[in-house]
Amino acid sequence: MFSSESVLFLMDYFCMMEAHKRKCLSLLTVMMIYSTSPFLLAAPSNGETEVTRGKVALLEKQSKSAYTASVQHGLIAAKENLSGNFNWSDAFGACERMEENGYNDWHLPNKDELNKLYLARTLIGGFSDDRYWSSTEYDQQSALSQQFLDGSQKLIPKVESLSVRPVRTF
Repeated sequence: MFSSESVLFLMDYFCMMEAHKRKCLSLLTVMMIYSTSPFLLAAPSNGETEVTRGKVALLEKQSKSAYTASVQHGLIAAKENLSGNFNWSDAFGACERMEENGYNDWHLPNKDELNKLYLARTLIGGFSDDRYWSSTEYDQQSALSQQFLDGSQKLIPKVESLSVRPVRTF
């Protein structure tokens, strides 16, 4: 029974932040999705003691032995796009320099991570129909981007200015 698939639960949550300790209370399980590509999408809070509300996806494996610390298990998207549009080099650097909620391991998503954001764009929220940069380079002059209107991926000259949504992995 679903032994080879991951189960992804999407739920509303309330979280209380206390000095980098997160306590979350699940309010309502909205849906269950069977997925072979695990990821987590959440809107992090500001790290102060506060109550936040957002959407989170939790990955559950069928057995605990499936967990491997050295393997990427999830993807966390920033709450919103970076302000303005960026050429590829500036987008890459802005993500690398980003520090939010005490985390400084943000990066420009690769083409596969960016596509996961596109597929879950309505759940995550805050995306425009614009083209977004990925970190996936083709050569010195071009990199892969994704149009959030239709999901198409396309090589774009790195000098073009596009939207950016930083991510973190765990």
